[in-house]
Amino acid sequence: MLKGNSGQCLDPVKVFTRSFQPRSPNSHGRCYNRRLPEQPGGFSVFQSSPARLCSYPDPEPACHRPRLSRFLQRDPGEYRRIRGDNLAIRDHISAPNGTAAPTVSVTPSSVRLKAGANASSTLTVLTQSNTPIGTYTVTIVAQAPKITHTALVTAIVPDFAFTLQPSSETVALGSSRTSFYAVTSLNGFTGTVTISASNSLVDVGVGFMSQVTVASGGNASGPIFVSVGSNAPLGTFQIVFTAASGSITHMATLTLTITSSPVPDFTLTTSPVSLTIPDGSTGFVNITLSSIAGFTGNVTLTGSVIPTVSGGPIAVITRTSVFLSPNVTGTSLLEILTNSATPTGFYNYTVTGTSGSVSHQVFGSLTVTSSTTGDFTVSANPSSLTIPQGSQERDFLNITSTSGFSGTVNLAASVAPTGPFLDLANNQVTLHLAEQPK
Repeated sequence: MLKGNSGQCLDPVKVFTRSFQPRSPNSHGRCYNRRLPEQPGGFSVFQSSPARLCSYPDPEPACHRPRLSRFLQRDPGEYRRIRGDNLAIRDHISAPNGTAAPTVSVTPSSVRLKAGANASSTLTVLTQSNTPIGTYTVTIVAQAPKITHTALVTAIVPDFAFTLQPSSETVALGSSRTSFYAVTSLNGFTGTVTISASNSLVDVGVGFMSQVTVASGGNASGPIFVSVGSNAPLGTFQIVFTAASGSITHMATLTLTITSSPVPDFTLTTSPVSLTIPDGSTGFVNITLSSIAGFTGNVTLTGSVIPTVSGGPIAVITRTSVFLSPNVTGTSLLEILTNSATPTGFYNYTVTGTSGSVSHQVFGSLTVTSSTTGDFTVSANPSSLTIPQGSQERDFLNITSTSGFSGTVNLAASVAPTGPFLDLANNQVTLHLAEQPK
């Protein structure tokens, strides 16, 4: 409802839906118009033939094509929207592979627009500690009566993997052992990771590099030095290491067995700790075993890739049995096989060495990427058009080759909601390397 000067209410819907028969055309033959009786409060209301609105009083009524279906005139040339100035904003986020998505909110969810003005709202994307890493698409819908626009925002949830190599050590009183930790970037993570450890054991020292910096898609490692004094307690203990960067935290446990005298044992390490494999290719990991405290015997090696998925990477060890003797180092090779149908994403590989009751296992990470590197981008210039009724506008599409793409691109267009008519000047373009069609 709107109020006139006298404070009386005017119902715009009732005013503008009154039936009437048009009079004669004006002197220019451009439109029919009729002035309705003056409304309470001094408002003047006009009705016209379909799709046109005539202002009054003018010497000669002028026709205007309205952007909205209803207008109210108080003074010549002054129009006020009765509907359409409140804009509702909604959001939706799509999760990859059906996983639980982050939560999104828009504040405020409704804004009021004035002609020629701007308004703003804030989109908040919230993740939890258990939100799966990945790339999510946020769809923002802005809606007013008969007008709807959408915008897409990409939200990337990065992470890192934290592992110990090896995850268990046997150390005799009065001796020491060196192992390693590894931090691997997942889904574009980049930043500084801080390492800490919980150690309450008497006469046991644990030293390590407290910070490492990881680049996107890369990895970093640091040494862990465990020193056991002569007064340390005997038995098996756990030392928990924590890696933290911002809100991301991961923990890994080192199982430490302290014995009174050196126990024959062996070490097991792999290199690289992290690797990237294009689908259809094979990745290689070197395995190194070393004898400790006079260890002699065969070590049986097994490998695996986790998680296990249909068509996923396969781990194959070329030499499954390695004989070790004192002061001798043995080697083997882990092959990680993929094919063109292998799902892309993040995996871990494991290598386990067993000799009798002695067993060690190490972990590493791998990323399977798409071997299809060619791509292209599509953009419109301008990205929005204002088209009066009964007229036409042109937009230009830019299709650009990226990452070596070369080939034919088919184009199609549609409009929603239905109404305007679309026509593509070319529905097919051919791109060559690093070329943008004119």
